[in-house]
Amino acid sequence: GGGGGGPAALHHSACFHDGSHAAPVTALALLAAEACGAQTSLCASAAADQSVVLVDMLSRTRLAALLSPAAAPVCALSLSLVPPHAPAAPPEAPHEPSVLLCLGASDGAVEAWSLCAGREAGMRASWRHSQRSPLLALALSADGSRLVAVAESEAAGG
Repeated sequence: GGGGGGPAALHHSACFHDGSHAAPVTALALLAAEACGAQTSLCASAAADQSVVLVDMLSRTRLAALLSPAAAPVCALSLSLVPPHAPAAPPEAPHEPSVLLCLGASDGAVEAWSLCAGREAGMRASWRHSQRSPLLALALSADGSRLVAVAESEAAGG
C-alpha cells in the first residue's frame, strides 16, 4: 500500500541519445540544478573517439557536440553550472549562466570547456597531470572555480 510514512517515490525518466557517438562511450556526467529560476538537467557523454555530447535531459535536445584535441580517450567528465558574475564565468558572457565541462583523459590530460546558450563551445584551459596517469574522476566546486582530479597511482598495484 501507499502509506504516508514511507519514503517519497522516486521519479525518473530515461533520456537516450542513440547515435550521438560513433565509438563506445567511455564517460558520463550528470548535472541537475536551478539557474536563474529555471530547472536544468544535463547529461554529458564522451566516447573513445574523443567526441563529447551535451544533452538537455528535460527537452531531450542536443546542446553541444565537441571533439577533444586530447591524444587519448576521455575517461572522466564533470559538469558545473556557473552563475553569472562567478569567477569561472566565461569572459565573453560574464552576465549569463554557463556550464563548465571538464574532461580527463587516459594520458592525464585535462581540458576545461565553457558552454553558453547561443555560443560555440570554447576551451578555456588545458593541462596534463605530471605523472601522465589515467584520470579516474573529476569533481568541480559548485561555482566551477575549483577542480579536483583523481589519477591512477603509480605506487598502486601488486
